[in-house]
Amino acid sequence: MAHSIDPPSTASAAPAALDDRARLLAAIDAIAPRLEASNLDAEAARRPTADAVAAMREAGLMELKAPKVLGGDEAHWTLQTEVFE
Repeated sequence: MAHSIDPPSTASAAPAALDDRARLLAAIDAIAPRLEASNLDAEAARRPTADAVAAMREAGLMELKAPKVLGGDEAHWTLQTEVFE
């Protein structure tokens, strides 16, 4: 039997969660050119470049998985997947 897990419906999601989603996706869109520019160097080094890490830190993406009580976003796993893609 195949199992499917659907992301939370945006209709039932809390407004704060929708704001977080929009903010995080906008942040990744804003730094995409910097990440793409460092692609070849990152591939060669087999790790993110210092500029890519700085861009993610500046955009607030390093707190994506951290609990809210520790200042993070505590993003749902479906949102984490969207951001990582």
